[in-house]
Amino acid sequence: MLRTVRVLGYAAIAIAGCSLAACGTLLSISDEPPPSALDGGQGQDGTVGEAGAASDGAVVPADAQVDGPLIPLPACITKRVTILVSADTGPIIGACNTMTGYGIRPYAVLSTTASFLLTKFFLPSEVATAIRGGDLRGMSLVLTADPTCAGETCPPITAGVVEAHVMRNDWEEGVSDTNYSGADWCRKATGAGGAGWGTGANNTTPIGAVDYSVSLGAQMFGALAPSATILLAQQQVVASWIQTFGGSSDPNLSFFVRATMGTFVVAEKALGGANPNAPKLVVDYCAPDGG
Repeated sequence: MLRTVRVLGYAAIAIAGCSLAACGTLLSISDEPPPSALDGGQGQDGTVGEAGAASDGAVVPADAQVDGPLIPLPACITKRVTILVSADTGPIIGACNTMTGYGIRPYAVLSTTASFLLTKFFLPSEVATAIRGGDLRGMSLVLTADPTCAGETCPPITAGVVEAHVMRNDWEEGVSDTNYSGADWCRKATGAGGAGWGTGANNTTPIGAVDYSVSLGAQMFGALAPSATILLAQQQVVASWIQTFGGSSDPNLSFFVRATMGTFVVAEKALGGANPNAPKLVVDYCAPDGG
């Protein structure tokens, strides 16, 4: 199936071939009809109404020429996929080269003094290809609260803010409760002498700005919030992932998550990955329409 648009003489305009649709988890697909030309959008016949706004924010003048030739554009559909975390861990802030493995716990207490969260998502081939090709339409990180700390002693959730940063992928989750298993505040790899964060092997230097991007999304949460969904700045996510953290060839996408105020107890995957409340990455992307 092909869609057509009329060339608008002397008007600089970019028209996207698809629109966002809320499509359920892996994979329910819908293709929303274009808006009517009467409201200034793209009409059913592919023309753009007077003073219509293009998808990049450009405004088409009311007197724009609309009698140019028809040019077919490849049609696409917007898919939404929900990706479960493949690795996560919640090391304690300030605890360097620690003997305890954090990757097996089913929760992490996020605050400015307790823990931070590392998450890693394996992107399916079609999703990774779409993102690299500029077809990302939206991305969000979903954190589910676990106020019981999986039945263990737990501080109360207090209102605050969580934020997410794209980060490097070469950190280890840890797969047991043995000594020095997985990443901690100063070490990204397993072992008492495991590789540290930053540019060197020093495992006494805390994780820092060289290891992750600036904040690419933040979300406020209340004391009774069942979850926190962080809407991510998609263009900046793509740029950080591809240009800084190896996304051009690595199908994994990792995030460094922390609370800048308040306390949020977040559910983790835990050993074996059986926790359905573990972090999730929701991706909307434009895929070719094979119809």
